[in-house]
Amino acid sequence: MLRNLSELDDRPALLQGKVFERLFEIAEIKRLKQVDMETYRKSILEYADVRSAVDLAREEALEEGREEGAGIMKRSSSFKDASSGICLLKISST
Repeated sequence: MLRNLSELDDRPALLQGKVFERLFEIAEIKRLKQVDMETYRKSILEYADVRSAVDLAREEALEEGREEGAGIMKRSSSFKDASSGICLLKISST
């Protein structure tokens, strides 16, 4: 039966669950026509490119934020509030 998954239209009750969902997804992809398969592969590559660009932008933004925070820390002086023991920052305007 597993060998012919791509031929099934509906899932039998015995073949429910995440593992079988993934198997059926793969079977559906295998059943695509050549033109549709090329379109599918192209969309996967485009998604990977967009995902990489977003991840890179996120990493760069985090690094920029860290550098900005470090600059603020260098320009500030800190002191402990005697009543609470919390470290407070005084940020200079220069």
